[in-house]
Amino acid sequence: DRDVTGVQTCALPICHNLGGVGGWIGDVSLYAPVAGNDHFFVFAGGTVTIADQTNLRHAFGVTDAQSASTGEPIYTPGGGAKSAGLGVNATYIFNKHWFLDGVAAATTFIGPAASSPIIDTKRQYALSLSLAYDFR
Repeated sequence: DRDVTGVQTCALPICHNLGGVGGWIGDVSLYAPVAGNDHFFVFAGGTVTIADQTNLRHAFGVTDAQSASTGEPIYTPGGGAKSAGLGVNATYIFNKHWFLDGVAAATTFIGPAASSPIIDTKRQYALSLSLAYDFR
């Protein structure tokens, strides 16, 4: 039996990017069950992503040279909130090993990321559907 009643998941992953963007980035997430039984359950919740100035400047900043070649204004963001989002995850368990997992999520840039002149749209949406096998 899988009883998801009263279960909440909270995550606080913090990562340092080596190469590429660089800098520190972290998420604070809280998801709670909204429906469930032995073979089907749904979690819904939200997340906020925070990044340091190294990460945000590389991803969303505009340097003097970039400004000269693109015409975008120079932008030097500090660290802070990057994005906030909401999501729903639904899982259907077929048997001991096979399950189907679906995710729908919406994220919006906030803070220094949202103020960047290189951002065309502040909102992003994602859908995924996965068929998976559990080897346990």
